[in-house]
Amino acid sequence: MPEETETDASQTIATMQERLRLEELISDISTILVDVPVSEIDSQIEKALKRIVEFLDIDRSTFGEFSEDGTEFLVTHSYAVPGIEAYPGVLATKLLPWYFQSLCRGEIIRIESPADFPSEAVNEKAYFARVGLKANLIIPFSIGGVMLCAIGFGSFRSNRRWPDSLVSSLKRVGEILGHSIYRKQSEQKLSQQIEPLKKQYQFEQLISNISARFVSTSTDQVDHDIENGLEQLLSFFNLDRCHLMKIERNGNGVRVAEIHSAHGIPPLPKTPKYSDIFPWHVNKLLAGETICTNVEELPPEADVDRRNLEKFGIRSSLFIPLAPAKTVNYVLTANSVSEKRTWSDEIISRIRLLGEIFTGALVRKSAQEELARLKDRLQAEAEYLRSEIKLTYRYEDIIGESKAIREVLMKVEQVGPTDSSVLITGETGTGKELIARAIHSLSSRKNRAIVKVDCGSLPATLIESELFGREKGAYTGALTKKRIPSCTWNTGEPMRH
Repeated sequence: MPEETETDASQTIATMQERLRLEELISDISTILVDVPVSEIDSQIEKALKRIVEFLDIDRSTFGEFSEDGTEFLVTHSYAVPGIEAYPGVLATKLLPWYFQSLCRGEIIRIESPADFPSEAVNEKAYFARVGLKANLIIPFSIGGVMLCAIGFGSFRSNRRWPDSLVSSLKRVGEILGHSIYRKQSEQKLSQQIEPLKKQYQFEQLISNISARFVSTSTDQVDHDIENGLEQLLSFFNLDRCHLMKIERNGNGVRVAEIHSAHGIPPLPKTPKYSDIFPWHVNKLLAGETICTNVEELPPEADVDRRNLEKFGIRSSLFIPLAPAKTVNYVLTANSVSEKRTWSDEIISRIRLLGEIFTGALVRKSAQEELARLKDRLQAEAEYLRSEIKLTYRYEDIIGESKAIREVLMKVEQVGPTDSSVLITGETGTGKELIARAIHSLSSRKNRAIVKVDCGSLPATLIESELFGREKGAYTGALTKKRIPSCTWNTGEPMRH
């Protein structure tokens, strides 16, 4: 295996391990915030910001909320390393107008160096220069169609890249914090309007319970826990079908590669080409659009979809595209057969979070499986290289790399550690003695001497006594006792060459 391949594989493993550690951190933050009492939410947000700053090795992280009418943005939580202003309590509406206007439009602000600012960001450029900020990332979030909050990350020491994969993960952090603020606001309103918010609160508890389960679930348990979560979602909203589908694109359209489902009635077929039976829906989903509609409300261009929905008895449907890797490859669906349903933006947002919990678990499962495969491959390749090196360099007196030589050396490896007698044949000068020495070096007698005996030079009548010794008087001319040194032989066995 080329050295470059080993290096690339090692770098891939390191990247995946770093991603897994970030996923574990996000899961831990989620677990804490979904169950923490309302009175502790603010302090836990501060701790979460601190953990993210330390993990990313940046200098500051802030979290802010929009006013109810959307005309102001206030930094409510912040953490900064020593020597950097924490920045809490700052009203950014007038101080940083370009930032505020961009956030109101739901735009992610990604500044990797001061040169990235557009010409209209005059106040922001001046602010960067004044405080020494080098890079900044701000991600806004809305719930129920209303801009609720934003999370920011800053680097004062150097410029910093914000790759899409990192932005996607940090967006999940902001959503977790945003939903905890939303839960806080919901519980505060609950004291005034208990009944209208009771269902929402119960759903929050459902999401919390499901999220907590996925923090510690094992890889082989992920699929089961997803289907269990879909069952709970189906039961909570009194649905008829609920699916999480993984889709794949190819030249023939879109097919369902994997499906997790919960259903009170027969599930949808696992057809290989959903783009044929639901073309309008597929095009919308691939464009990242959420579809929430009743069959009779579909536009004329969705006539094929309407006929097939009616064929499957679906009166109302919800399709939520999920994009854990910036590309839509999962869809969470909910179907009602018995009655028409309406879904508020707020509920859709929460169901989407549930879908992201499911897909996050699947992504982690895939990453762990890929990591295991890479480790196994590297281990196998390392074992192969070690055996090749061992075979090539152990027998420095035997020169040759031909297939025949390698086969002989492999046989030497096999027979050397055994107690079997070995007969080595070959023409004069072919290296029989070298092979005998190689076998001896692998045997249990390797620390004892190896003795060569030219049997052709011995009379036939004396071979036995020369090889195995004799007693005095054993035959005519045996005037003395002859004992063979123990270092030469293995007692009672012939020589090993």
